[in-house]
Amino acid sequence: MSFRNAVQQQAAVAAAQMENAKKQTVEAVYADHQDFVRCEANARAILAAIARWTGGSADVLPSKAVFDEALLENPEEINNFARQAIPVIHQQLVSEILTLLRAHSRRDEFMLKSEEARMKSWSVDALRIRLSELKTKIRMTAEPVSALKEMVAASRPNTDFPALPRQVWSSEQGKHVTVDSTYLKALDPFALRKFCRLYSTEAVNQRLAGN
Repeated sequence: MSFRNAVQQQAAVAAAQMENAKKQTVEAVYADHQDFVRCEANARAILAAIARWTGGSADVLPSKAVFDEALLENPEEINNFARQAIPVIHQQLVSEILTLLRAHSRRDEFMLKSEEARMKSWSVDALRIRLSELKTKIRMTAEPVSALKEMVAASRPNTDFPALPRQVWSSEQGKHVTVDSTYLKALDPFALRKFCRLYSTEAVNQRLAGN
């Protein structure tokens, strides 16, 4: 029973890491692509682009770096995303900030008008940072200490590469093949670079050396 519980705990940790990586990836992509509409459809499209590039490997945590590689390989992926004009996004962000300030601060209408005038010269990125900070402050004032500790732990990025698998599925051969030095040496340069990006150059070099 204890072994079963340990396995379940490990699976739960892995699932939590995956979900955290997905959230961080989506936010990082949004931060880099200011014209992306922040919606569920775009979030799914970001993760789908990563899944296509990695071959749907469950061992690879999604990241913005992997998303960037997917766009480099297939620039047409950008057409799968809903985008919006920057001025429209700017006004929406200002409106959302003012709505939160009106509901959660002691600012009167005169102060809110001054705040609005000041934000007209801000960049979209600066507005998003302001909005994020405001939402965090509002959320933290309502959360107990235990929940705040969990939020801090969840916000820590995971920069570890997944383990280089011993076997992968080969669509050409219709079966799993062993990822050993012979297999890696037979890869074309593009496929080998892809392995390095996914699992780290160090891991690939070790496998090439027979480890």
